[in-house]
Amino acid sequence: MMKCILFIVLCIVLSTVALADFNTDFQDIKANSEGQQLTGPVGTLFKNVNMNIYIEQTTGEELVVGIVIEDKVITSINLEELENPSLNVYTTESAIQEMSTSKDLLLAVKEAVAEEKITYNAVGFFNKIKFAVLSLFLNFDGDNEVEESNDDGNIFVQETSDENTISSTVDADDDINELENVDETENEEIDEPNVDADVEEEAVDEGLPKTHVIEMTGIGFGKDVLTINVGDTVEWKNSRNGGYTNAMVIGTMWCRDVKSSIFEPGLSYQYTFTETGTCTIVDGIFTTETMKVVIEE
Repeated sequence: MMKCILFIVLCIVLSTVALADFNTDFQDIKANSEGQQLTGPVGTLFKNVNMNIYIEQTTGEELVVGIVIEDKVITSINLEELENPSLNVYTTESAIQEMSTSKDLLLAVKEAVAEEKITYNAVGFFNKIKFAVLSLFLNFDGDNEVEESNDDGNIFVQETSDENTISSTVDADDDINELENVDETENEEIDEPNVDADVEEEAVDEGLPKTHVIEMTGIGFGKDVLTINVGDTVEWKNSRNGGYTNAMVIGTMWCRDVKSSIFEPGLSYQYTFTETGTCTIVDGIFTTETMKVVIEE
């Protein structure tokens, strides 16, 4: 999880070097960084990215660092703006100097993001969904961190074991809010729904709210389209093994409150739908995988 923050730190370090010495230090960092491969979740998130980092200097001038990542490999780092970026990052020379002198660089980066000393903007609808995950990563301190639940009752991460239950609060005001005003027609085409995929469903009395269980495996969601009734609950169960085993659930548009923390195999995330409509749900780990939840009366 913290690898995403470490990647941002890499960018900041590059920027710091660029500010210090255009000809010597930056060229050394460029030579050592180009060709490096990104691994883990950060490799998935930044698999193919054109990134511009804009640094406002104390003189009022702006310095731009352009980074190109292709197939998880850093292929280019230059002191020039990329024409077709997928992600733009904005910061200042003073913010970089503050972070570079901090004893806890990761904490300093997180605080800078929280205080908007570092901001970022994804370009295009698909990238907005993809990099909304980044803001969620920046909200958590460790892979095993668990917080006490609130009294919401709708959003929680729960062990499937009968012995223990673990809950985690979720902030509904995350950067994913910016997806509200984006035209859904800009989204990339999605394969035809697999409406025949198996889905578990808890046995309940007819007419009462139901809980629908969706398995999350190494290839995404176990069902492409799920139709439920108002008042029903959907439980996304992490059944992954091997490779990337963590899971995360992110709703878009009017379903942005459907949003989990990262949860490990054996755990699950539940959300109760109280309004009619259609939700697009994104797999926060395999960000190109989506499913739809259709809520009817």
